Amino acid sequence: MDNNYKLKRHTYHAGAPIFREGEVGNTAYIIDQGSVEISTYHNGEKVILAILEKNDLFGEMALIDNDLRTASATALEKTQLFILERERLQEEIENAPKTIKLIMKVVMKRFRDTRNHWLQNDNDQKNQDAKKHQLEHEKSIEETKNLLASDLRFESEIDSGMDNREFILFYQPIYSIQSKQISGFEALVRWKHPRKGILSPNDFIGMVEQTGQIIPMGSLIMEEACQGLKRIQSFSTSPLTININLSVRQLEDFDSVDKIIEIVNKNQLSPEQVKLEITESLLMNDPEQSQIQLTRLHEAGFKLIVDDFGTGYSSLSYLSRFPIDSIKIDRSFITQMKQDHRSMTIVHATNSLGHNLDMEVVAEGVEDAEELQILKSLDCDYIQGYYISKPLPEHEIIRFLVTQQ
Repeated sequence: MDNNYKLKRHTYHAGAPIFREGEVGNTAYIIDQGSVEISTYHNGEKVILAILEKNDLFGEMALIDNDLRTASATALEKTQLFILERERLQEEIENAPKTIKLIMKVVMKRFRDTRNHWLQNDNDQKNQDAKKHQLEHEKSIEETKNLLASDLRFESEIDSGMDNREFILFYQPIYSIQSKQISGFEALVRWKHPRKGILSPNDFIGMVEQTGQIIPMGSLIMEEACQGLKRIQSFSTSPLTININLSVRQLEDFDSVDKIIEIVNKNQLSPEQVKLEITESLLMNDPEQSQIQLTRLHEAGFKLIVDDFGTGYSSLSYLSRFPIDSIKIDRSFITQMKQDHRSMTIVHATNSLGHNLDMEVVAEGVEDAEELQILKSLDCDYIQGYYISKPLPEHEIIRFLVTQQ
């Protein structure tokens, strides 16, 4: 899927043709509002094949093959459609397993054979049987159809949200145990949804990763985080850094590295002020590509942090393979270390491992003074968690920072 793809909508007025039988097709449609008539001509007479309404998909054959349209589609009223272009799914279709591709071809052939047989047969009973079969088939895909339409609406909302600057940043402080000061912040995206209020990443990150919207969103986050750091820094007497999360899609997209460097330079920050967080699973999704991209970032001066250390890929080989500067001990170990000897041992071993590899160590999810004291006794470098502060919007984090100085 093209990472720069943006979902399109189009409105047709009553009576407007959407496509005609015999045309070359490279788009399919899902009805968001209105209704559509699907028709053909048989023996010189118009035959209405279906009346489609909200959430219905049509023109789907165009996404799979290059055959001509087998029917015409006309808007029956003012109708708004989501447009699905072949380009959007071409890569997924080409890379689909052979079994899936075979099933798709068989289904298409049977569809065309059934349609031709139905049109060539004037027997009412057979027509009724065909229509009955069609109704049963439509019922079986109703749930999937509605889920797809819902996803497309959500994708469209995300596009609008980016255009309207609805995605905002909250900042969670990172505390240096040695200097007893706030050393920086992690930038965490939130969606200030016009109807649903503040949404956490769990509510939308899966969708933006799937659609490729993470690429433009990642640039927006990087831009806002750099600008936010400059504003927050003006209230601090000591230098601060900002941690920004990278996604799988951003590492897969070769241009993303250039974009990151461009944004940091444009905002007159040095790469040393920006720390980039990646997860273990992200590193191993495509090790060769990850190594290339992370090496480029490291050579440009960015510090790289492995987030949620110990919860993802089981091999430690990547710690020597990739240019990692810091590791974050996952909160699941921190919250259990007082009660669970094994968790305590993991925290101790991870901290020692990081230091022996000349890496800094950050403990996530620290919630009380006792946990801080344990980590201090281990010579852990930094902590992050509700004991210091929950993630806060910029104006509140500035107020918090001023009170800590």
